[in-house]
Amino acid sequence: MNAALVAANIAGFMADARDVHIVEAMEYPLESLHAYAIDQMGLVAYDKAINNIVGGHPLVQKEARTEEEDVAFLSTIEDPPWSESKYSLVRGRAETQQGLLR
Repeated sequence: MNAALVAANIAGFMADARDVHIVEAMEYPLESLHAYAIDQMGLVAYDKAINNIVGGHPLVQKEARTEEEDVAFLSTIEDPPWSESKYSLVRGRAETQQGLLR
């Protein structure tokens, strides 16, 4: 479901170039990792300190670093509309990134 929501946000960004689509798309992986980390760490979801605990999980840390690197990469590219070469550049970067659970 999160993958579909990310795809919808990417399409929305391509249509109107509003940054809100990128911000929303970045939240979905963290939500998934949050649930995964809670399960892996045997935590109770209603624990008030859970965000701090989950924030320290290695997968959540790795995702945060990846997102920061992606934002830095995208900030060097001019605003849309993009030429096909820019799409290829972004697509190539995405294809070389490894999944978090590998």
